[in-house]
Amino acid sequence: MKRLLSLFLVMLLLLCGCNNGTASTENTFTFYYLEHEYQYGQAASMIAPEHRESTSQRKDLMYMMNLYMMGPAEEAHIMPLPAETRINCHEMEDGSIELELSGAARLLSDSEFSLACTCLSLTCFNITESPEVTVVNGNRSITINRNNYLLKDDITSYSATEETK
Repeated sequence: MKRLLSLFLVMLLLLCGCNNGTASTENTFTFYYLEHEYQYGQAASMIAPEHRESTSQRKDLMYMMNLYMMGPAEEAHIMPLPAETRINCHEMEDGSIELELSGAARLLSDSEFSLACTCLSLTCFNITESPEVTVVNGNRSITINRNNYLLKDDITSYSATEETK
């Protein structure tokens, strides 16, 4: 009987340890910023995830975007938008999100704007269940769909796998 009880306690401890890892990921969210020291031609991504502890206002998109605009906590990451940029969030009836950037974002080149839109979209996808995010600045706008293959880190391995079939 003692042997059975000991085995049960060991199993219980193992299950408790596994549960702690799951609970911690549920209590975090991810913001996406640019890598500070990115070098072209390397396999690493220009866009870096930054994990944060969840807040009670996680469902409030405007609050979360204001928190995002405070910038990265890690020194290895940089903000993809000029510091003076402000964001207005609009959640549409179909669940999509429109982010309207203030005039300061006009200083970005088209490629910098595209990277900033990708960072913002990935952040919104992590916070919400939105199917797509549209980022607007003046006469520029980019719409990114949640299922866009360009957002997948393993797109090259996906292509290679499909070609071999």
